[in-house]
Amino acid sequence: IERSYDRFHDYQRTMQLNYFGPVKLILDLLPGMRERETGHIINISTMGLQTNTPRFAAYLASKAALDAFSHSIGAEIIGDGVHITTIYMPLVRTPMIAPTKMYDHFPTLSSEQAANMIGEAIRKRPKRVTTKIGSLGQLSYAIAPGAQVDDGSLIAAVAGRPVFVLRGQIPAYSTMSYGSTGVEVTELQAALEATGFSIGSDTAGTYGAGTAAAVADLYQRAGYAPVTAAGPVGGSGAKHTARPKQYATVPLGEVMLTPSLRVTVVSVAHLGQTIASGKPLARLGSGRLSFQASTDVNTASLLKIGATGRATSDLSDGSFAIRLSAKRPGGAPGGGPGSKLTLTPVKPAAAAPYVGQNMALHVQTGQAGGLQWVVPVSAVITAASGASSVTVLHGSRQVSVPVQAGLAFAGREVVRPVDGGLQAGDQVVIGLGGSG
Repeated sequence: IERSYDRFHDYQRTMQLNYFGPVKLILDLLPGMRERETGHIINISTMGLQTNTPRFAAYLASKAALDAFSHSIGAEIIGDGVHITTIYMPLVRTPMIAPTKMYDHFPTLSSEQAANMIGEAIRKRPKRVTTKIGSLGQLSYAIAPGAQVDDGSLIAAVAGRPVFVLRGQIPAYSTMSYGSTGVEVTELQAALEATGFSIGSDTAGTYGAGTAAAVADLYQRAGYAPVTAAGPVGGSGAKHTARPKQYATVPLGEVMLTPSLRVTVVSVAHLGQTIASGKPLARLGSGRLSFQASTDVNTASLLKIGATGRATSDLSDGSFAIRLSAKRPGGAPGGGPGSKLTLTPVKPAAAAPYVGQNMALHVQTGQAGGLQWVVPVSAVITAASGASSVTVLHGSRQVSVPVQAGLAFAGREVVRPVDGGLQAGDQVVIGLGGSG
């Protein structure tokens, strides 16, 4: 992108070639196709729209514009017998690309394979023709760990078809289309309304023209053409009398209903992964990722709400920032009084890839008020009540000084005098028992 900061004209020229040119041609040919009630428009798009290839922003934007234009008019003209097919073509190995060595690392088709994709589009007239690599690329981009999923969110694309998430209690168990009735239609209508798509004057529980229009809007907002099916004959006059109108449907598997939204993507199948029967494509979580830990009261006294640190994976040594968000009374790990700690990721999206892994938590401590000193661990005496003290030598006299014990490391322990009594350079007695 840095090489095009001063080349805006390149973006204009690319749009002229890849968007305005095809649109002008379609607008010139479409009236005749609709009048004849037959026609087929085939757009050669690019797999880059599915894989979001870097370094091709101008090119992909021009192709995406034509894609959106085609999806939008598709629902308008299908009732007149005019089909639109978009072919998400990979790179084709031709002499034109030979001088660009970077393309040696791209997946390519032969000219014959590319021709076969176009032939398939002509014969079958599907809405989309794509490759396995393209579909997998689109799936990997649709969701990622840490992503927020809300009403109407596109969570995946499988075999070139979208999968949406909507709020609902009862899973969809069949295709819903014009004339369908039942509680699953009621849930669909409520979810569409919550997402901002009006179902018009349709009765609750009955899939009518208003529901179909809302479904079409949902698909088109995500850049997909809905699957349509025939409904009652519409319009008047000889031209329309014999042909039923097409309405958007909800095919089985293209809508997932979940009881609560908003949720977070916890994990997702990676690009190219084979998903076995019964295994999830993705896991969604309705709560925020957090860690629960416990510690003794002395260590807890050194930890303040808002203290930051890092969680480090035992598997990969990867890490992310965490923050102490709650501290309440509880038991210490070895028994006795302590505190329960709740630590949360500073950025939840950064933590999502580590779900299910063992993590080591490191939290920065600060002074809890007053001076703190470091003494040998064996100098700290802990009574049965949990109270701690150290014994200080003043000449031949030994004085017990109550302390709050803190973190211990490498044979040393941090202590804070409860009522003073410790000075730098004081001698302390070790080996008297207790925690040492």
